[in-house]
Amino acid sequence: MPELLIEPIKLEYQHLLDKGDFSGYAAALCEDGPRWWFEMETLAILAHLRPLMAAAGSGDIPPRLQLLSLAINPATPIEMLDELYLGLRLGGDLEAAAMCAGAGVANIWDSGARYSRYQVWYERLGELLAEGPDISPLMAASMHGFRGLVEMTGHGTPLAAEKSYRDMSRQAEKAGSASLRLFFAAAAAYSLLWQGRLTEAEVLLTDMAPLCALPETSGVCKIYYQTTLGLTRTICGDAQTGRAVLEKIVGLPFFPELPPPVFYLGYGHLLHAMADSSTEEEIDRIADKIRQRAVPEQNYFHHSYLHFNLGIAYLGTAATKKAHVHSKEAIRIGELSESPISVHMPSFLYGQSLVDLNHLDEARGHFLDWLDKWAETGYLLLAAAGALELSAIAARRGNIDDARKFHDRAVAYMPQGERLPCLFRGNNFMTELSATLFPGDREGDGEMVGGNAAVKITIFGSLAVKIGEHRVYDRGWRGRGVKKLLAAIIVYGGEKVAVEKLTDLLWPDCDGDRAYSNLKMALSRLRRVGCIKGEAALPWLVMKQGRISLVRSLCGVDSLLFQENLARAGQAADPLPFLRTAIARYQGDFLEDIEEDWIINHRNLLRREYVRAVTECVKLRLSRDEEADCLSCLAAALRREHLNEELYALMMK
Repeated sequence: MPELLIEPIKLEYQHLLDKGDFSGYAAALCEDGPRWWFEMETLAILAHLRPLMAAAGSGDIPPRLQLLSLAINPATPIEMLDELYLGLRLGGDLEAAAMCAGAGVANIWDSGARYSRYQVWYERLGELLAEGPDISPLMAASMHGFRGLVEMTGHGTPLAAEKSYRDMSRQAEKAGSASLRLFFAAAAAYSLLWQGRLTEAEVLLTDMAPLCALPETSGVCKIYYQTTLGLTRTICGDAQTGRAVLEKIVGLPFFPELPPPVFYLGYGHLLHAMADSSTEEEIDRIADKIRQRAVPEQNYFHHSYLHFNLGIAYLGTAATKKAHVHSKEAIRIGELSESPISVHMPSFLYGQSLVDLNHLDEARGHFLDWLDKWAETGYLLLAAAGALELSAIAARRGNIDDARKFHDRAVAYMPQGERLPCLFRGNNFMTELSATLFPGDREGDGEMVGGNAAVKITIFGSLAVKIGEHRVYDRGWRGRGVKKLLAAIIVYGGEKVAVEKLTDLLWPDCDGDRAYSNLKMALSRLRRVGCIKGEAALPWLVMKQGRISLVRSLCGVDSLLFQENLARAGQAADPLPFLRTAIARYQGDFLEDIEEDWIINHRNLLRREYVRAVTECVKLRLSRDEEADCLSCLAAALRREHLNEELYALMMK
């Protein structure tokens, strides 16, 4: 990432300046300038325009370069760009017209006001893209990106924005543009977050991270990427890493001079990341930096985003009244921007502040009004989190049945396999809600056993299965052999378990045909567990080519997810989130009520892995001065392995 605001002039341009060849300099810049614009190399454009403008004066600058000078200036009146666009379109200069159309969108985005003005430029971008072969991949990538920006901030539809960003990605790949590929990752991940597709956002950002190290990647694109990365880490539960990423960005010497969106997003996301670990004084200092710029500029969109993130920060510090006031201001100012997103997001925060102020009836009505609005426009993360807030309200009033219904509604909103969001709340929120809704039921919020999987199996402690809405009790197992078959499939990893392994383990004294017959019968009964008479069984178990597998898209198993998180911890740059998730899933020893050698051996193996995970997790947290909950975590591990000296040493430390 560049450390200087003004980039050096490229050598070939310096040679032209030294010779006094301003005509050649302008001609070269007319060729390179559009490419720099499409790849967001605004610092390069600025650096190379300055000497030409100083030497020639604006009157002798070619139209393309006049356009560049207007495009990189946020104060340019949109009417000037409109007039310029019509002239370029009439003159048949599609490349310059594409630059101008993108500049029109960027100008409105920068201004933070009257986003209804987007529409004419959005249509112009569509008309240009329809030119087909006359549009280069780089131009097309840039225009798809600007259309995505309009769809996200002007139309307020994350799904439509993501589609445009995917189109942008395909064109950026064709053009070989590292800058636009990285910008695609940042923009698409932002839209994925609000759709509740958190895993996809994380994977996309991780995959594109190497582009940050390439010297040809635009510095502005790198900063956009980092601001989205910081937000993603925060929303996905790692606010400490999110904060570190964002503090590094806003600490760059030229950061205050960057265009308004980059500046506001960087500081806004930092406020969000600071919610659980800052004082009101620290939050106020950041807020003052944003106000100094947003208020004089009447930048309604970004001023609204400031209040939204301030509200999140104050909610995290228990300054509930301040959070409430900021959420109202975010909505009021956001409406002035004419951007739906500026109302959708703070409306969720407004409901949370009502809950914390104990205005439960008003909060309930507010969330009920908004759930369908969020869901219909693609803000599934907000819809799911709003349903959880309604669940918590019902639980506080003792209406457990209603609370569970809202919890199930939250699960239904989230995409398959995604964990329920704990949005702008501490980790205790979900723990306490789960304990209230599912006392003694370790499935809780679904996170322990596979989110919204159709078949949820807990095997830590005693075996419990929920298939759809049917909870399977002991009498529903139709024989102890059915339980053992499921346990054996899980012990062997849950995928492609050879029939011979299972028959040898479960029916060692039977001949081959008899053992296979027993297996088929037990497997048939296992498939029907939890089914009402006449009801079709879910295809959560399959046997192909003599091997049995759990269908993982339908089935979540706590012990397998425990092991998968440990494996991910071993591969991750920061293993702590995966270790904590694995530890949370270990709610008891493997099948505590069955005493058979193969089960005992697997139980001991998982117990050792659990204790090792606790040890590593506590060491990491102590190294980061995070002592909260460490004692309770160690105490739980000592109950499983009470002679472990390392656990005692850590507890003493």
